[in-house]
Amino acid sequence: MGIIKKNIFIILAVVFALIAGIMVYVFINNSSPNFPVIVANQNLAVGSEIKATDITVKNLPKSAIPSTSFRDPNKIIGKTITAGPVVNGSIIRAEHLSSSSSLLVTLRTLAPEGWCAVELPVNSSLGLQGLKRGDKVCLFGEVGITGGTIDGTMIDTLVENAIILSLPSEKAKNYIVAVPSEYAKVVAEKVARNSPVVVVLPEAEKLVENPEINPIEIPQEGDV
Repeated sequence: MGIIKKNIFIILAVVFALIAGIMVYVFINNSSPNFPVIVANQNLAVGSEIKATDITVKNLPKSAIPSTSFRDPNKIIGKTITAGPVVNGSIIRAEHLSSSSSLLVTLRTLAPEGWCAVELPVNSSLGLQGLKRGDKVCLFGEVGITGGTIDGTMIDTLVENAIILSLPSEKAKNYIVAVPSEYAKVVAEKVARNSPVVVVLPEAEKLVENPEINPIEIPQEGDV
């Protein structure tokens, strides 16, 4: 005990030195850019589905990394951005992403309330390149005509300004679009009957922020 009393100041100095060393180590460790985190390598709009080419791994200081960030790209590829946009170089966080069906979230994000998601017949307009989610397109197909001396079919507009929700891929070779609910049956009937639907990109000046939907009258039973 006497030895401890005689050397108390030395012991305290050693203890304080150890504490200071630990604090310096923690500070340097937290400040050094050696912790991997997933960041966007381009601007990602709301409704975008994250692809491998949209993200990269970047080393940042631990103190700059939020707890809701990701280190494994596989955990976010295929997820949909529902809060954003996410700017190029920004850390992608859990609060940016959907936790439910990507298609459902995309519908709620890109389409007005009351619209439905419907698939188009397989191989509809696969040659139309350059479309992306959120683009507005017109849908054309056969419609029944009756009255007078004419009775048959003709090609006419099914829906104007339908919204692209999903593009054809290797797994699903058809478009999925959003349309007002009252016209979902018109499009679905084309799928059921394997009747072609043509996707047409309207003239730029006809695309407006809040488009009026002016499809043809809904065919009644037996008209199509």
